[in-house]
Amino acid sequence: MNRSTREQLQREIDRDRRAEWLMIPFALLAVAVIGVFFVVREVWFV
Repeated sequence: MNRSTREQLQREIDRDRRAEWLMIPFALLAVAVIGVFFVVREVWFV
């Protein structure tokens, strides 16, 4: 594997690593929204 290929792969790995870290806040937001749905359902329909 030559140097340019290695550098390109490293850039791609770094970009993917940043994208994975951005998934954490989105996952927390999704859990919060689901929690709100459950609370609203329990309060409103019971």
